[in-house]
Amino acid sequence: MAYEYAPLKQRTFPTLKQASDALKRADNADPQARDVRPLMAILNAMAERSTRLAGHILTRKAAVCSYKWTVKPYETSDQERADKAAARCRRVINDVLGWHIDRHLYGAMAVELKWITGTPNGTAPKIIKSYLPTEVEKNGRNAEDVAILKGDQEFERFYPLQQDPVENWLIDVDDRTYRGGILRTLAFHEILINENIQEWAAFNKKLKGIIQARFEQWATQEEKENAITALKQLAEHNYSATSKATEFVFNKTADYLGAAGFKDFKRELEQDRAITILGQANTPSLPASGGSRAALQVQSMITADIHHDSMVTAEQFTTDQLLLHDHRLNAEPNATDAPYYLEISLAEDRDPEKEARTIAYAKQAAIPVKKAEVYERLQYTQPEEGEDAFDWSNAGGMIL
Repeated sequence: MAYEYAPLKQRTFPTLKQASDALKRADNADPQARDVRPLMAILNAMAERSTRLAGHILTRKAAVCSYKWTVKPYETSDQERADKAAARCRRVINDVLGWHIDRHLYGAMAVELKWITGTPNGTAPKIIKSYLPTEVEKNGRNAEDVAILKGDQEFERFYPLQQDPVENWLIDVDDRTYRGGILRTLAFHEILINENIQEWAAFNKKLKGIIQARFEQWATQEEKENAITALKQLAEHNYSATSKATEFVFNKTADYLGAAGFKDFKRELEQDRAITILGQANTPSLPASGGSRAALQVQSMITADIHHDSMVTAEQFTTDQLLLHDHRLNAEPNATDAPYYLEISLAEDRDPEKEARTIAYAKQAAIPVKKAEVYERLQYTQPEEGEDAFDWSNAGGMIL
């Protein structure tokens, strides 16, 4: 049964005190008293229940999962082995690339595998379980120090990489000194945003419609009584008739100035959230005038760098663990490195005319160029031997 943090059963987010207590329990130096599950449950709730945060996480995840990948050999002679490894590990790689973001968000991630023998391409991996953040405890910067938490209220720690077979596990950790990853830095931000929205809504609900009746000094008792009756009539029928001695003043406590202050506070917290996940605060943080184009370019480069970092860590993790396990179980049991590696292919918006000019310059300068590279640059498929290919020498002046 999955662990459930009691305060989250009645609330969208915990209180600030509950979050503070969860941090203390997660950071306790005594293993017997330490419990990371309340903190991880809070962080997981943030990722699922905060719409903006969920959108930022999806953007970061898409940076890795939306591109194609290939398994490439270090030496061309190992191409066949790389192709077979890709066939064996394809489904696992697709899933692991999506889950690897937990390493950044929560500080650690763990996947349990099972290896199936006798497949057409050899011994192939199959995913048994991807562990929830509440089931993984980071105890250092090494994957060997990650513990799997087994049990419900009472739990035991199991260290997968400290015993054989290590091939059944894919585990990664970030390089931060604390538990909780980048989501930990946003915990109080999310709680403050949620609490302030609720308080602002309750404040407006309580004060809206409050009307003050003001009387001139010379107003008679009868005019005052008529004003009270008129107030009731106004609430019921949306109109009233009173003497000049009476004035109705609608509540201004929650006027636009208070709303502006609330919006500014909320915007600051949301910008911090975007900076933490994506490296930039999106266009609302740009200056009102001047430098907006340059600022956008800088923001785009920062975001691209963070996305590239996610890709590099995912490539390295998959190569060093999954592909190495695959090579050991299919070829060399004592190998320290696989002869192939994972590469995520970045999509490029190429200009066909520019590419054609580049190739023309290479031809004019008599620079040797591989045929495959020419076809790839022009985004054409190189015809196989015997295929019907267009003969440009007989095209004459025909325009296709």
